[in-house]
Amino acid sequence: MALYALKSVVFFWTLARIVALVRRRCFQPIPALALLNISSTLSPWTYVWVCGRNLPEWYTAWLGAVLVLGLGWLVWSVRLRLRKSRGGLGMLVGEASGEEPA
Repeated sequence: MALYALKSVVFFWTLARIVALVRRRCFQPIPALALLNISSTLSPWTYVWVCGRNLPEWYTAWLGAVLVLGLGWLVWSVRLRLRKSRGGLGMLVGEASGEEPA
């Protein structure tokens, strides 16, 4: 029960923090907060998986799917942000120097 109570606090805190960062247009810390959110969501379920007995196989598959989807989204969003920041930086440098784009 304590895991669920702690999970709820972390879950809602990270959601509130992500919303505040999006409103301020500060996107860099969001992937780390998303990973913390996924970890807090999965912690009680992982505890049951580690300490449980005779769990059905679909439980393990479901837990793995949630983890893979969450980490996949995290990697995808970080790569997208890096691509956008590199492209935006190059455009700004070219415009500031007065060079014509090739």
